[in-house]
Amino acid sequence: MGQKLVKQFIHPVHRRSVRSVLGQALASHEVANFELTLFTKEGEQRDILLSATPRWGQNGEINGVVCVGQDVTEMKKHRERAERMANDYARLINTANAPILGTDKNACVNEWNGWVAQKSGYSKMEVRGKILTNYIADTSKATVLDVLAAASKGNPTETFEVELAPKKDEKPVSLLLNATPRVSPQGDIIGVICVGQDITHIREIEHKKSSFMAIVSHELKSPLNGIIGLSSGLVEAAQVDTLAHKQLKLIHNCASRLLDMVNNIMDASDLVQDKRMKFSRDQVRMGDVIEEVVVLCRNSQDRHGKKLMKDGVQLIYADVDLPNIEADPYRCTQLIYNLVTNALKFTHQGFVEITASADYDKEEICVVIRDTGIGIAPERTWTVSFSRSTRRTSPPRAGTKGSAWAWPSAGRSRLSTGALCP
Repeated sequence: MGQKLVKQFIHPVHRRSVRSVLGQALASHEVANFELTLFTKEGEQRDILLSATPRWGQNGEINGVVCVGQDVTEMKKHRERAERMANDYARLINTANAPILGTDKNACVNEWNGWVAQKSGYSKMEVRGKILTNYIADTSKATVLDVLAAASKGNPTETFEVELAPKKDEKPVSLLLNATPRVSPQGDIIGVICVGQDITHIREIEHKKSSFMAIVSHELKSPLNGIIGLSSGLVEAAQVDTLAHKQLKLIHNCASRLLDMVNNIMDASDLVQDKRMKFSRDQVRMGDVIEEVVVLCRNSQDRHGKKLMKDGVQLIYADVDLPNIEADPYRCTQLIYNLVTNALKFTHQGFVEITASADYDKEEICVVIRDTGIGIAPERTWTVSFSRSTRRTSPPRAGTKGSAWAWPSAGRSRLSTGALCP
């Protein structure tokens, strides 16, 4: 008591400001909310938020200063900690090796990290406050607007593709992003944050692959069309005997199937984009399809030059009168051929039998392929689909090589949809 406040209890760094506040109060000016740093007797620093008011004597003269306030030491620590976390978060976003961008509720850019700035050519200062779609390619604008609208309503989007519209000197950039609503401490949605990865390289590879397949397919089509044309001419020739006629017809059909396959390869880029297989709808005689497959299989060889049909195996097919169906002839032939050749590969003794029947009530044709081969374990028959994901699970027999897959020993195929049911 009675000691000099400023000299004894105020840190030298703050003495000038404290003297200024006390001087203002002594001059009858109130000072509100000024921070004062004090040190306790033990040397602990305490931050005080004070208001300084003149103290009036009985004669109406100012005879001192009264300071009232509160200890804000802990509050200041929490604030500093929050500021450090915010700075770390901002630094992490800006230096992340991945695209991170964000908008407010009006779709205006408020986050644009260094990665996006480098790839797009637009700095954060250039895009801040601007509509995000100004920097998105026309092909992606509708998608971005839909995603932002959904996120603004609290509905995140896991993955969506976006193509940036960079400056003229920059390369196009394809991004795979997810969008999450940005929420305030009060729980209100205040914008959208998008984080993702660069898939430009993947898209470039896909484009190169599609271009390569298109070139190769185009080069294959010319000789195939020649084979088809020449074999057609020979088939129509009057002097060709029955056996030669049948073999020429088979050559013609094989070349046609290969041409269909080439056309499908040319459509590979569309298949990748649409994620769907394309089917034609033509009149198909299933009896002719099965007969063609039987002739092919009896004369086919594997990649080692050995006959596909082993000596101890019979391929049985009794021709029946089947109605025409509306389907894709190439897919029908491909399906039956795959099933039969697979049965022949894994049948070492016995037979492979093909039977077909028409169900006029259900308007479908049922093709059944039975064999005496190893088949697929019963517990896995329902997992079979038109893929190579189901492999042989029983022990291989002598002479069986490779990693080919095996179909169930009996199957019924809905040719309109491609389903395979045991």
